Formats: sequence, structure tokens, C-alpha cells
Amino acid sequence: MPVFAAVDIGSNSVRLSIAELVRGRLVSLHQDREVTRLGEGVFRDGNLGPQAMAHTLKVLRRFHRTVQSYAVDRTRVVATSALRDSNNGRVFAEWVKSATGWNTEIISGLEEGRLIHLAVVANLRGRPARLLLMDLGGGSCELTLSEKGHIKEIVTLPLGAVRLTQEFIRHDPPTKDELKRLHKFIAEETARIPRRLGQRQKGGDCDCRRRRLRAGAGALRTQGVSLFASGTARRNPGANGR
Repeated sequence: MPVFAAVDIGSNSVRLSIAELVRGRLVSLHQDREVTRLGEGVFRDGNLGPQAMAHTLKVLRRFHRTVQSYAVDRTRVVATSALRDSNNGRVFAEWVKSATGWNTEIISGLEEGRLIHLAVVANLRGRPARLLLMDLGGGSCELTLSEKGHIKEIVTLPLGAVRLTQEFIRHDPPTKDELKRLHKFIAEETARIPRRLGQRQKGGDCDCRRRRLRAGAGALRTQGVSLFASGTARRNPGANGR
């Protein structure tokens, strides 16, 4: 049976998922995760920090050895907002290629939302009439609106945990002023959500009463990468997008 691997280079952690394709479904063989906080410097001064890059490369070399031990047929490596928003993300991607031979895809927030949707739909027995997905990561938050298994809208917000900590929190515990500025920023960003996701409701308000909400993070996105790498997504185009 063919074996596939997915590597997710996130702003907070790096994940590896290895799975075998059995009768059209992926069966997990190995999971690994390590926190490297790669995006920490990006949200402070716009660059990936040298220590975070070194730590992440060390983890990726370990992942590479594991992938080789499973004789993986195909590996897909994706990176999210840390590399997307940094000045030196492309340089780091070249270092990854030099260390492992892997090509790193720096994906958009829209692609993050699509992969999360792909993983969630693959694990549902049926397709809900309306489904609202939330992916809260280290650098961003994606909200995906799905109807009958088809994506209708994806909204990306700069509300990742690492990003918000670096931009607003300087003390432990946070000061009242820091929390006030943080809450104000979150309120301003989330105020955009009804306007983007509620266009089909008369009056422009978002009616989420009949929608199922599912929240997830990097693990679901990594599963979506595995599904895409294995070709399962292409055999199920409804879960793949619009």
C-alpha cells in the first residue's frame, strides 16, 4: 500500500503525519510534533529568528529520517504565516531544501482554510447543510464557511496566538493596558466577520444558528495535506473546494 507524509511548518509548532492509503482511506502510521515558535521573531521585527530557524531545521532533519524509515512514497511540506509574513522566509525554505531535499510550499490563508475543510469533511459521516470551521494557529485564524460540503467563503484574520503575544504582551502577567489594547485589536478584527460571512442573510447580519461550528488547529491542517498528497482529495472534489 502507498505511504504518504505531510509536514506542516507552523508559526508555533512543526508537525509530521505519516499515513498509509488503504481502500481509499488514510490509516495513520506515525505522528510527531514539536514546538519551535518559528514565528516569534516575525511578529516582532519581520524576520525569522536564527535560534528558531536552527531549532526548526533540527526538528525537520529528524522528521526526514523518520520519513525515510517508513519508505514514504510522497511527501508534501507546507509552511504558513511565519514564512508567509517574514522577510527571510524564502531563504529559510532554501535551507530546508538543502538540509532535507524537501520543497516547501508557502501556502496562503485561503489554502489553510481549504485544507482544514478537506480534513473535517473527510471525517464526517454526512455533510451538514451549513458548517463553520475555525482554525486558530500561531500566526493567523481562518474561518471557513461550508454548505453541503462545498466551501462558500474563507476569512483569514491576523489573530494567531504567537502573533498576538509578540505584538501586545510584554509582561507576565500582562498589564491592564496590554490586555486593553489586545482586546481592542481582537474586537476590531472580529467585527469584520459578520460582513464577510453573512452576505446571504437579509440585512447583512450573520445567521449562524443553524451552522455547526468546529474548531481545530495544525493537526487538522496536516491531515488535509496528507489527504491532498495521497490523491484522496482529487477523488472527492466536493470536499476540495467550491
